[in-house]
Amino acid sequence: MRTNPGGRRGSYSPPSGSEANTYALRLARAFTGKQTIVRVAGGFHGQHDALLGEQSSKTGLAPTAHNNIITVPYNDLCAVGDVLQRNHGTVAAVIAEPMMTIPGAVHQRNGYLQGLRDETAKYGTLLILDEVITGCRFAVGGATEYYQLSAPPDLIVMGKMLGGGLPVAVVTGRADIVEQPISASNTHAQNPVALAAAVSAMQVTTPAVFADAAAKGERLRRNLRELANSQGISLTVTGDGPCAGVHFSSEEIMDYASAERADHRLWRLMCLGLANEGLGLTSRTFGPTAAWSDSDLNTAMAAFKTTLTAIGQAQQHDQAKAMP
Repeated sequence: MRTNPGGRRGSYSPPSGSEANTYALRLARAFTGKQTIVRVAGGFHGQHDALLGEQSSKTGLAPTAHNNIITVPYNDLCAVGDVLQRNHGTVAAVIAEPMMTIPGAVHQRNGYLQGLRDETAKYGTLLILDEVITGCRFAVGGATEYYQLSAPPDLIVMGKMLGGGLPVAVVTGRADIVEQPISASNTHAQNPVALAAAVSAMQVTTPAVFADAAAKGERLRRNLRELANSQGISLTVTGDGPCAGVHFSSEEIMDYASAERADHRLWRLMCLGLANEGLGLTSRTFGPTAAWSDSDLNTAMAAFKTTLTAIGQAQQHDQAKAMP
């Protein structure tokens, strides 16, 4: 397994990110003997009962499912520090995505990830970085390498991107944590076909491949900003590396709350317009992969241009009608 440096590492290989995050929490609690988990509002970590967040249905959950969960805003280190200080001695781990994906590629600001590493180390709390989305998109060494963290997280979770889309996931980290004797068996664990795909994917995803995808992502984000400005649309573009998100808002999108304040009606209208142009957008976090050619990127940008131009013209028409 190709992971970030930082001493002996071990790993489990379940078939999904949900199970990998379940194991990560189980390992953290087993290793520390503590129960409380700190999670980020708007973050998504699969279907573990305790980690289902604001955007997920809670139907069928036990009323005690979130008893040992504390939620903090993304990009707010003061909130994390306050929680760890007030709950010192009871927190097993902080779990976070390097970039929040469900709200739409909400990226870190002001060294937030390094701050998480520093704060958790300060209070003797484990840091779990959920890289199911970012792990095989940012760099060979994931977010730890991409953001040049001073030390890797204690546990890292990766998902199907590791196997080029096949059902494989990994929870990896410090060997003394991963070697805790937890229950971690399932029918498709260590599936040989999925693991062979993961090996092949790691062989072809060189630093140059990651750099090319990130460059295309930056072109896409820059183009979206220019389109919005040319049409007078209040649009905030977020993301990093190859990932992008768009929010119909003039507000800086820093966390789940600010993403929720954007105009979701216009988002849905944009998705419909893109579909009419042959571009399917099914996630609020999108962007180039290693398979994209320059022609693919140009096709995507052309679809956005047609759609955003139509939205901008419709808004101008409505404004003109509203004038006395």
